[in-house]
Amino acid sequence: MMESFKMVQLVADGVLALAIVFLVLYLFRMEKIGRSRNQDLLDRLEGAVAESRRASEEFLALMEGSRRALSELGEELDRKKKALDASLDRAQTAAAFEGNREPAGIEGTNERDPYDLVMDMLQQGVPGKEIAGRTGLPENEIDLIVRLRGHRAKEQGA
Repeated sequence: MMESFKMVQLVADGVLALAIVFLVLYLFRMEKIGRSRNQDLLDRLEGAVAESRRASEEFLALMEGSRRALSELGEELDRKKKALDASLDRAQTAAAFEGNREPAGIEGTNERDPYDLVMDMLQQGVPGKEIAGRTGLPENEIDLIVRLRGHRAKEQGA
């Protein structure tokens, strides 16, 4: 009986040893699969991070290009505003010429050069300061007109 008990014990120990071997092999296999999955996840994560970096660099480059384009657009708008302001000033000066003309005293001024109005006023005895007030031109420009027209008249007379 003792022998059969030893025999059962040996068989049980053998089965238990085999079970432990299978369990250890199973755990190693699971660990290997786990490592493989972890490595796969790590690779995917690294790929996502690299793609994110590329996308952010492209985005920053596009933003810088947009910033430069907006800056150039702003500069162009400033230039156009200055040109429009200058045009508006010229139009207001021309309107001042038209609005300050004396229709009864000067005949045919509408077809003539606006600076002829200055000469006609001077010939009528209107002082330069008053002409400047009526036309909106600075006094030094009126003096220049007088000198240029006087020089032109001398050349034509000679």
